[in-house]
This record gives sequence, C-alpha cells and structure tokens, in this order.
Amino acid sequence: MSIPCIDFDVHPMTPNGLADVKPFLSRSWRHRIDMYPGLPMARRPSPIADASKGANFASDAWGPDGSRPGSDPQFVREHLLDRQHISYAILAPFEALYLSWISAIDDTSALAQAFNDYFISTWLPVDPRYRLAIGVSAHDPLAAAAEIRRLAKVPGVNAVLLPLIDRLMGHRHYNPIYEAAEEAGLPIISHIGSGEGDIQGAPTFPVATPGNYIQLHTMWPTIAMANVVSLVLEGTFQKFPRLTVVFAESGFSWLPHVMWRMDHNWRSLHDETPWLTELPSHYVRKHIRCTTQPIDEPHRKEHLAAIVEMAYGDETLLFSSDYPHWDNEFPSNALDGLSESVQRRILYQNAIELLPELHIPEASEAGAELIR
Repeated sequence: MSIPCIDFDVHPMTPNGLADVKPFLSRSWRHRIDMYPGLPMARRPSPIADASKGANFASDAWGPDGSRPGSDPQFVREHLLDRQHISYAILAPFEALYLSWISAIDDTSALAQAFNDYFISTWLPVDPRYRLAIGVSAHDPLAAAAEIRRLAKVPGVNAVLLPLIDRLMGHRHYNPIYEAAEEAGLPIISHIGSGEGDIQGAPTFPVATPGNYIQLHTMWPTIAMANVVSLVLEGTFQKFPRLTVVFAESGFSWLPHVMWRMDHNWRSLHDETPWLTELPSHYVRKHIRCTTQPIDEPHRKEHLAAIVEMAYGDETLLFSSDYPHWDNEFPSNALDGLSESVQRRILYQNAIELLPELHIPEASEAGAELIR
C-alpha cells in the first residue's frame, strides 16, 4: 500500500546567487548588493563535499546541465517529487538561512523580500506541490512581521523560515514575528545552518565552536534543545496560543529528555514561571514539531519505535527528506520499524493538521493521488 507523503524540509537555491534576485530589488538596492561577493554556502572544510561548490550536496542532485543542486525546479520535480511520490514539498530556501550572517540590518530585510519574490515567481508556478516557507530577517522583527503580512495571502506560501541569531527564540525580541505568524496562521520553521558558532551575531553552541564538521553535525541538536526550552519556559505559547514552531534538521531523539527534564524542574521551580498553567511537556505536544531528518538510527529497530513513542511522534513529528543534502532520507525506508498507523501520522497526517490547506485523500492500494 502506498502512503502519501508531505516533505517538510526541501532546500531550493538560486542558480547564480545574488545576481538572480537583482530584478526583485529597487535600483538603489541593486547597486548596494554589488558590494556583496555572494551569500556563503559553506563554512568549513568537509570530507564529504568540495566546499568550493557549496553546501554538502548529494552527488546525484546536481542538475543534468551541471546546475547547482536545488536550483532547477523542473529537475527537482522529477528527481524528488515524482521519483519519491511526494505530495507536497515545503521549500526552505538556502539563501534565506544565511541572512543572519549579514550585520547590516536593512540589507537583511531587503534581501529577504527579494529572495521571497524570486522563489514565488520561479518555483511556485512550476508545480502546485511546491509550497514556500518565506524567509524573514531575524535582526529586524518589525520588518519581518511586515513581510509576513505582505505575503501571507499569496497562494503557495505556507510557513515562515526564521534564521537564528544570538537570542534564544523565547526572547521578546521575536514577539512581533510570532504575532504576525499567528495572525496569518503560518507555522514558524527554525532551521539550523545559519552560521551557528561561526560568526558574531549567530547563536553559539553550549560551550564553544566545534572544531570540525563531524563535531558540528553531531552537536546541532543542542541548539534546538536550547530553543525549545526557551520558547516553553519564557511563556511564548501563553502569549501566542495558536503558534506552532517546527524545528527542522535537528533530529528528535533528544525531545523526550527535554520534556522530562522541564517537567521535573517545573514541579520544583514553578514559581519562576508563574505564567505557565500546564506542564511544559504539554506545551511541547501542542506547539512544537520536529522534522524526522536526520533520524538517529539505533542498532535495533524496535528502539526507534520506542523513541518515537516517548517523543509522542504521532503528534510531534513531520517527515523531511532534507533534499538535496548528502544525508537526505526518503519516505520509502526512513521509518522502517514503525507501525503503519504511526508512519501515516508522520508522513502526512501531522502536516495536514498543521496546514489544513494541504489536501490529500487517504492512501489506497492503487496509491495516493494528489488533489490538484
């Protein structure tokens, strides 16, 4: 039996970087971005990719004409959506994640708008399965809120991609962004990879910057852990009760530990958070979602099922391939060892509950067909 799939983390990018978004900028801004050599797509040497070509891409994701992975919407449609039977793909553009690298605040807002208009114009018309997470400037929450309101009603816009900066996500700095997202009914996507620990102004790891790629890749979930704790215990979801935050590409096996530890501490220290009316874990189950990739793979499959159960994965998990990265995963084998009912929840039902406008009929023995 075929099960429908909504891929909650697909990364498009421009073919030529900043040059491609110039038509979407005013004349004065076009002149200004000429001062930028380009947004960085790799930060450190890696054993799995030629850093001069960008981020760590899968070898078969390069376009047949040599185009950068994720830069050709036609090729991605054939290579990912059609081949892997993806019903919808939530697009989280690479370049939007790197806006936190730029210290000139007005530039981040102008570039966010230009990149959003580029992907709305060049990707969404290609296939109705493409849905965009619009990028916003975390440096300027008022401009970010205005950008959300500008694009909230555009068909195909389904989420807000919020790059990370040097403030945990529960900080009141972000409240205008959350207010606009809640008003628009759009989830916030928090995605690692926007310069954590590498530059001033980006969030650092708990102790210090990792010394090489394997440490970086292993420690990324600690950033999500810190931000989940911040969001819940600072009372973000008391202030914005209809807001959902999705943590992408941070795994999820850490989620049970974080819930248990918050609950334990809250029982003893609840006077520090008088605004919370429920156990912290209840806020996680209602308001926090995690994408599946990268899945921590225990040696025994039954242990994965246990972790998913402890994380309330039938409520909190959303499938993601992380295409076109080197370690992407596909729906045909990513959830081996889980029951079919749990797979259905993770592959598409949780996503539909979050984004009801994504309509998919139940799977049948003949396979699921997308309602167009």
